[in-house]
Amino acid sequence: YSLQSSIDFEKDRSASISWGMIHPDFHGQGWGTKLTQYRIARIKKTDAPKINVRTSQHTWKFYEKMGFCLFQTQKDYWGKGLDLHDMELKLSPYS
Repeated sequence: YSLQSSIDFEKDRSASISWGMIHPDFHGQGWGTKLTQYRIARIKKTDAPKINVRTSQHTWKFYEKMGFCLFQTQKDYWGKGLDLHDMELKLSPYS
């Protein structure tokens, strides 16, 4: 089994997380939460004012539970029946 994840930094210093995928055999065991908490903790050690995540209708509620706020949706963005959900987690009160 493998674990996929990515952290990228933008020109405005904000961080973006992507590819936080857990193999279906391990869903519901807390691995996604642990991975996301780890990535947030790593980013908090930088000067990033916020973390962005672009996800779908299948996982946006997971990120909402982690403190991310939904600010935009776009129907069929990723493909027919797969909508974009743009979310952010503010780390600084000034972001």
